[in-house]
Amino acid sequence: MPYEEFWTPPPVALVHHGVIVYHTYRHDIATDIINSYWYTLDPHSTEDQGNQFDIRDFDVDGLNPLREADHPAILRRLIEDPDWLAEWRPCDVDAPPYRSDCPKCQTNNPGFSVVACTFTAGPDFTVFGAHLTPDDIPVTVQVQCHHCQATFDSEELKRPETRGENGA
Repeated sequence: MPYEEFWTPPPVALVHHGVIVYHTYRHDIATDIINSYWYTLDPHSTEDQGNQFDIRDFDVDGLNPLREADHPAILRRLIEDPDWLAEWRPCDVDAPPYRSDCPKCQTNNPGFSVVACTFTAGPDFTVFGAHLTPDDIPVTVQVQCHHCQATFDSEELKRPETRGENGA
């Protein structure tokens, strides 16, 4: 029987200061088990490339790398260390297209919710929900900050260098 292999990005473990940390899979197989202690900043890395790190190798005061609940705090502290980040961040990874702080209250990583979208040619609605295709890109997306509750257009979250030529 014919089959096709395709690449799928690993799940995101954490985003902090615009740096994305990815989980890794055992044997680089997406249908296999996610590694408990191994992470990467390069979504395209494989076990053989040496771009994956074991969180147990980094001693962070007051946190236990054997406790999975401590992993987000450990990863945030590692990202805040410029020497660690310079060593582990791939040089060919682009800056994220969106800022991580609220444009209204400047809170860093407050969390955002999409509260409204408008479409020129709406998505198909089925019994299974809305089916979006690449042609069904929203014209506007309204976002709400979890910290200050301000609502604004998602374009305000884009970094200036990733906005359209007209600045929108």
